[in-house]
Amino acid sequence: MKKSYSFIRSLWLLVIGLLIVSTLPARTLDKKAIAKVQKECKKMGKELKKDGWKVFGSALVLEDELAKHRIALEEGSDSLQSIVATGEAKDINQAKRKAQGNASKQLASMRETEITDNIDMTITNVQGSEGASSSTTVTDNSSQRTKQRVKKLVPSFTLYRDKPDGKVEVQMYYLVTP
Repeated sequence: MKKSYSFIRSLWLLVIGLLIVSTLPARTLDKKAIAKVQKECKKMGKELKKDGWKVFGSALVLEDELAKHRIALEEGSDSLQSIVATGEAKDINQAKRKAQGNASKQLASMRETEITDNIDMTITNVQGSEGASSSTTVTDNSSQRTKQRVKKLVPSFTLYRDKPDGKVEVQMYYLVTP
């Protein structure tokens, strides 16, 4: 009976060890780099607080949310990019939906965008007995098309602030792989 218990215990320890190793980031920052990021985030947090921004749905303070986001971005190296999407509406949930839509559009355009640009130029020269005249007309038409399927994005954290006109403005911070 003791043999099977030790086998199950060893198996659980192995599974837990594999989970821990698989969640380790590709690059870890040293204490000096973390301190530098935290100092920058503290400064940025003061500015955001001065502008009326508050953290939505988290127990962490603004500076800690910024630091957590920045450290994850730094540790992700080239495999991660940060997207900050904004939205504004009369209700915080509508503002969040607008921000999520904007983040999806940003991510889709980062992955693939097709741009078409047409330039038409017409040059007219007229020469007659009274003299010569010339006119040039340039028409520039450009269009941009993005078509990507973007799965549900999960923000690192969300900030919000109440505006004087009664609306709510939201900033959602994302870490994405382009």
